[in-house]
Amino acid sequence: MKSSKVLVLSLAVRGGGLVYSREIIHRLNLDKYVISARNTKVQRTMSNEYWTVHTNRNDFFLYSFLIFPIYFFKILLGLVQKKYDKLYLPNFHFWNVAFILLFRVFRKDIILTVHDGTLRTKNPVLFIRFIQMLENLTIRFSTVLIFLSRHVKISTSKTIKIDKKISYVIPHGIIRPIGLKNINRQFNDTPTILFFGRVLKSKGVDELIEAVSMIDKRRYNKLLIIGKQTYRPVIWNNMNIEIIDEFVPEEEIAYYFNKADILVLPYQEASQSGVLTIGIGAAIPMVVTRGSGLSEQLEEGECIFVDKDPKSIKEGILQLIENPLRYNQISKALYMKQNKLTWENIVSEIESVIKSL
Repeated sequence: MKSSKVLVLSLAVRGGGLVYSREIIHRLNLDKYVISARNTKVQRTMSNEYWTVHTNRNDFFLYSFLIFPIYFFKILLGLVQKKYDKLYLPNFHFWNVAFILLFRVFRKDIILTVHDGTLRTKNPVLFIRFIQMLENLTIRFSTVLIFLSRHVKISTSKTIKIDKKISYVIPHGIIRPIGLKNINRQFNDTPTILFFGRVLKSKGVDELIEAVSMIDKRRYNKLLIIGKQTYRPVIWNNMNIEIIDEFVPEEEIAYYFNKADILVLPYQEASQSGVLTIGIGAAIPMVVTRGSGLSEQLEEGECIFVDKDPKSIKEGILQLIENPLRYNQISKALYMKQNKLTWENIVSEIESVIKSL
């Protein structure tokens, strides 16, 4: 390793957190040494060094016992040789907490981007609760926190004492998958409705399916549920529905957004959403539930805000199906909004945070 001031660890292998980190790191104009995952499921982050990390639960313990100690010793040696002044962690990973504690021993600053905070605590799945425990530890022991929304900051502060920590709120930039059409949408009176992302109970997929089941199936083309399932949602018989239960390759994401007319984010519990930023980049009118960090990413007039129950979600979808003028106005508003969430502006704020330490 050559001498560097900021060690950047981005060890995620898939998902919006990895795409976020990649966009940040590629633009980060600092004296940095970047380590990222070699075996990612999407385009790699441009890095000085690549590590092999686990990609599933079964490999987690094997990799943690056999490979992680080698990486840990390498970073320890770099700290002994005074190669790093700071640690920057732009996304969550199981091993983050170990490196955070190591940097704390050497009295170094640790900058952590908090994507979800403590919003997973209601999920009954044991492994998800284990992830939450690790994330809580990373928040507790980091010295500087960057939140993607005020909602996440407030909800986190209710569980973890962060009032004495240096913290900032810097929003998520727009994700633009390759091939995404960036145009003003035109009203379609039989629209394709899209849910995109990992299928979790907390994302309100059951509520969305029930909502669409209450709409005459002649009023829409189909409902697309695209994303890896953590459970099997209940499907109603009187529906036009297509389900793809898999992690969608990055190069195929644009296909689903380009063919859809309405994007629905029926989340029952949410901090912020990378999927929502793709929706902005696609200028696709959205139906979004209130009372979460999503309300900070969009304003009135940029989507249809609804309550979290199926009836309200149904009424929100019908507003876009029955009102061509409003549909076109929302698409135009999203198209105009794209200039406000450039990665260059976001990276500039993050650089200022890191340089101030």
